[in-house]
Amino acid sequence: MRKLIVLITALILIIVGCTKENVNDNVEHLEGQELNRVSINERARMAYHYCEENNLNTDFCILIDMSVHSGKKRFYVWDFKTNHIIDSYLVTHGCCEGPLGRRRF
Repeated sequence: MRKLIVLITALILIIVGCTKENVNDNVEHLEGQELNRVSINERARMAYHYCEENNLNTDFCILIDMSVHSGKKRFYVWDFKTNHIIDSYLVTHGCCEGPLGRRRF
């Protein structure tokens, strides 16, 4: 199961990576958010140690900062080799608010 998840994630990243024009376009929203960047750096360091201890892939990881508003990019692909965000995306939080009310998923 874990191999399937890694394969699907890799395919998605390859497809998205082929359409990318400039890496800096996707991380420029972090400029001026030094606290957020420090938090991401710390989380990436923790993820790297976890991957090492559990014999997992140490090339990259995916971090999602749920403290950032869902209308902003908060899904980060972190490159362990360069210690930088290589891409970022929007991600939903999983709760719906609207005419049907709040639901649990």
